[in-house]
Amino acid sequence: MSVERDDLKMQTAEHGLKVRVTGVIFDDQHRVLTVTDGEAFSLIGGKQKFGELSQEAIVREFMEETGMTVRPARLLAVIENLFEVEGKSWQEIGFMYLIGAVGERRLDELAVMADDQDFRWLPESQWGELLPHGIDKIISELPENPVHLVVKN
Repeated sequence: MSVERDDLKMQTAEHGLKVRVTGVIFDDQHRVLTVTDGEAFSLIGGKQKFGELSQEAIVREFMEETGMTVRPARLLAVIENLFEVEGKSWQEIGFMYLIGAVGERRLDELAVMADDQDFRWLPESQWGELLPHGIDKIISELPENPVHLVVKN
């Protein structure tokens, strides 16, 4: 999770703002692909860049993190996530997409190619552990029209 110069991220000593994209992709057992740091689970994704559309960002993030070529099917949610980390208040704007097509890389190859990432296929019984809290309901319902989720931690 490196910070690059053209990431949509700004911060002061007390506050931070970032724009993120995430993608929901299922395997044939209806599990969701996640990444974990050993403490929390999150969807595959990352920071959007200046001048980049969110649809372009999710395609780039999947390629960078998994080596997979994907196509976003539709926007599921816009998420406003307010949280604190080490005394700094953050406001994160997120675009969550349903991923509709996967390129040549087989999903079961991820465990082999993921040297620095810990990917997990998360069953529905564990979707409540995903961050930010509340996205499990969106994943369960897969709304046809985007929803707005506000999370304050």
